[in-house]
Amino acid sequence: KNTIVIEKVRKDKVGRSQKRQVDKEAAELAKVEAEKAQEAMKEKEEELSAAVLERKCKEAVMSRGRKGTDKKVVLASLQRLSELAVKYGPRVEIPILMHVITAQFDLVRTLDDYMETPVWKSCAAHLERVAGVLEDGEDETKKFTLGPASEEDNDMMISNLLGKKKNKMKDA
Repeated sequence: KNTIVIEKVRKDKVGRSQKRQVDKEAAELAKVEAEKAQEAMKEKEEELSAAVLERKCKEAVMSRGRKGTDKKVVLASLQRLSELAVKYGPRVEIPILMHVITAQFDLVRTLDDYMETPVWKSCAAHLERVAGVLEDGEDETKKFTLGPASEEDNDMMISNLLGKKKNKMKDA
């Protein structure tokens, strides 16, 4: 079988180069607008209070696991919040860092998969940051400890735990 070429197609090289130039300019313009939006967001983020930061963290955590939620976007927002939480101290920073760590483990799809090396290193760095915050202090009186806030909280946690066990026994 022979192919017969009747007419050679002429490519529009000028039109294609102009289209590429327009696409390139549009991409640069979009990049500049995104940078301006990020700068504006950073200015707004600098005005955040600890309560607003905790509320935003709670919103991000609540969106985890929902259908249609991108895990990487949630992780990026939690990481940004953890960077902002540094200036509010350990009371705000540590819970957000722990949420970042759990969000990093959400990136692993199944138990059989492994965590990517950069994500693993980032997770280890966040855990080191938590340990560093807890160990900060010149003497033993200024170091932070993990535990319930008071004896009342401890009693409440124990009663809740016992209450849940009783309900499980009733259901069975």
